Amino acid sequence: MKLYLSIIFCILSTYCFAQVKKASTPKGKQTTQEKIDYCKEIIKGSPSEDGRTLYMSPEVEGVRLATSVSKDTTYLVSLKVTSDGNFDSAKGVNIYLEGKTIDLEEEEISIEANSGEGPKYLYKSTASLSAYQFITLSIFELKVIKLYVVDKKISKEGSFKIMRYAECLTGGN
Repeated sequence: MKLYLSIIFCILSTYCFAQVKKASTPKGKQTTQEKIDYCKEIIKGSPSEDGRTLYMSPEVEGVRLATSVSKDTTYLVSLKVTSDGNFDSAKGVNIYLEGKTIDLEEEEISIEANSGEGPKYLYKSTASLSAYQFITLSIFELKVIKLYVVDKKISKEGSFKIMRYAECLTGGN
């Protein structure tokens, strides 16, 4: 009986996972974007002295994903948003996905004067994620990133790219 239930759970889990992946792909963009090999765009850094190798995605709408690999893997997300407001001692990062939120309330945020055109200040944070949180980025559509009180909406196309890069970096390609 236990084996039977395990098999049923496995079938349902696989089906549900496939449905979530299918539902999270933007309509009308599949055929064009499926042809792009996102994994070829991942940048591989040189191994550090301690043997760790950094793999990074290109930046997409202020979001960059990375993994640092050695005997274990560290999952990282780098976020950038701009604003005209200058807020002192900013802390806290929220990543809003479709139906899910990754809260990193204690994460430090750096604030710099923006040298480019547009808003006056650049808010940046690089956060470590658990393997579960990182894999979640490959399953659910990214909607909004928020650093302290400054947020930024992510387009469907940007979210799709981020999901594909997360798949590549977790070996899900």
